[in-house]
Amino acid sequence: MLAQTDVFNDVQLHACAIPGWRQAYDQLESGAAHTVLRQLSGARVQVFHEAIDKCVAQRGRSPHGRLCVAMSTSRSAMPLFQGQPVGAGRVTLLRADEEFFVQSDGGLALLALTLDAEHFAQAAGHALTDSQWQHLARSWTLQVPEPQLRCASSRLYRLLNEAPDEQQAEQVATEVFLDLLEHASENTLRRSSYGVYAYLVRKSQECVLDALDAPPSILEICRALNVSRRTLQVSFQEVTGMRPVEYLRAVRLNEARRRLRLTCAQEYSVAQIATDLGFGHLSHFAGNYRALFAEAPSQTPRR
Repeated sequence: MLAQTDVFNDVQLHACAIPGWRQAYDQLESGAAHTVLRQLSGARVQVFHEAIDKCVAQRGRSPHGRLCVAMSTSRSAMPLFQGQPVGAGRVTLLRADEEFFVQSDGGLALLALTLDAEHFAQAAGHALTDSQWQHLARSWTLQVPEPQLRCASSRLYRLLNEAPDEQQAEQVATEVFLDLLEHASENTLRRSSYGVYAYLVRKSQECVLDALDAPPSILEICRALNVSRRTLQVSFQEVTGMRPVEYLRAVRLNEARRRLRLTCAQEYSVAQIATDLGFGHLSHFAGNYRALFAEAPSQTPRR
């Protein structure tokens, strides 16, 4: 099994270091990032704890063939999951290949567990009721009593600290998953206005990512999504805490940072990257880049 701890100064490098997850992290808060990733990963089980000191937006799809559960370990920040606030006592759920959107509020700390879905179904057998299987199949989050949540997190931390063999890790992880489901209440999180807001934010982001060389204006996005400018503004404020133009510019700046890190200066200049991402003025691009990442584009490590 892979058992290691890594420290990063780039949120996307952090995202790419978690095996199996097809995801992108966008830094939304100004300043140099500092992240810590502890993980234990095997063929059928994965446990990891991630801590990021900046506001970030996580988007992507969960691992193929896996069931995923996560809990916030931050005492101050309340992350949004699928546009919904995840308060105390809640764990989040994802099925295999499921799309997700997570945003932190001034930092993120998450403890997560993934298991092979088929093996879990065999191991669970008749241990779960029909209602609990329905929660597992449909719910985004579950409300779990604090004592059981503390017990679950303690056992997962022990796995990270002791790094046992895969069979033992899988057994403990399966027991933790079952305990969470068995103690979950009927108070599950379902779609609401927050879900609609998150959908509009995600679709707006897709509009920009689909036309990076000529990013659409806010009014063009409103027309494409058939919503008013006010509705879009409210959606971004509720989900991201930012204005649409600020958030979507940050998305493009994060894409620029990814391209800088993946290329060398001889094949792809800073000016070319800025132009390809629709930044018409190199000086404005450089200023916005420095304001977000606390370094000039020319200072970002290249290949």
